[in-house]
Amino acid sequence: GTEENHHTASLTAHAPYSVSKRLFGLIAEHGVNAHLPLSIHNQETKAELELFYDMNGDFREMFERFGIDLEAHGFEATGKSSLQSYLPWIEQRAVLLIHNTFTTESDIDFAKQRAQPVYWCFCPNANLFIEDRVPDFDQFIEAGVTCVLGTDSLASNWQLDILEEIKVVMQHSRLADTSMLLRWATQNGAQALGLGHTLGTLTKGLKPGLVLIDGVDQRGEISPCSKARRLM
Repeated sequence: GTEENHHTASLTAHAPYSVSKRLFGLIAEHGVNAHLPLSIHNQETKAELELFYDMNGDFREMFERFGIDLEAHGFEATGKSSLQSYLPWIEQRAVLLIHNTFTTESDIDFAKQRAQPVYWCFCPNANLFIEDRVPDFDQFIEAGVTCVLGTDSLASNWQLDILEEIKVVMQHSRLADTSMLLRWATQNGAQALGLGHTLGTLTKGLKPGLVLIDGVDQRGEISPCSKARRLM
């Protein structure tokens, strides 16, 4: 972070298949904004799972085409999911796990055993864009874990609109309701980014900003035609 422009930044591991075990440890131990979660694109593709299970699949072929020797860089098959393989390497840090398209119930249970917080971030429109698949949102809801919403980038999404992400979750979940998804989009996101003292809730002394959602029906449900307008 830099004091002169009030911006906050932290190092990221990007994704498990692009960072070695040693580099994971170095990033987790780095002192710059270590109080913030370590952001990781987690279990976005099937190829990631295959790489960790037995060092096969599309990612193995991709690295071979690039002339990269995975074993020389410390990669090895673990016989486990990627999540259960790398989380012990960064036990000292809270994590913000992004995508989670192929995350299983056993992965969620494994992550719940950590002493440090785990935040599960979904970017469902990006998942539809890339994989034509979304995470099993209901298994996260049933597990009672902290979920947040994101968009990824315009390289893998049609727009950067959190309301559109809410709509996709509502279409693919039997358990999510409007109030829950608004918490994912506001309060939980602020908490995950270490900004709960400033943003996320309509609380005296905070400055969350206001967004008006048009097209909410009488039951408080967000409709497919709903639009969001920033008021302040």
